[in-house]
Amino acid sequence: MGARKYIILSTMRDDFSNDLGFGYIREFVRGGAEFLDYDDLYMALGKGGLEDYLLKRVDSIGAEVVVFQSSPSDFHFSLGFFERLRKKAFMVMTAGDCDHYFDIRDIY
Repeated sequence: MGARKYIILSTMRDDFSNDLGFGYIREFVRGGAEFLDYDDLYMALGKGGLEDYLLKRVDSIGAEVVVFQSSPSDFHFSLGFFERLRKKAFMVMTAGDCDHYFDIRDIY
């Protein structure tokens, strides 16, 4: 399976002072994966529109894997949404700095 069957669901800004966690995203995109910035989509479409868009996008490109990288305090998606999404594609969540963010993100 090539990277073109992957969707990387994350957020990136040019002003992030720490770029260490985004190297793998750039490599996936170089290999053909689609990058979707959930912050931009959320602001443009709202919560429901974002969820609908992602479910339809997985179907339209035949995505087999969705890699979700959350920022420390972003809660754009409900557990119910991820339950629906994982019926369409294999889900991966990457988390970094768990020792710092466990109580506000990872515990949930």
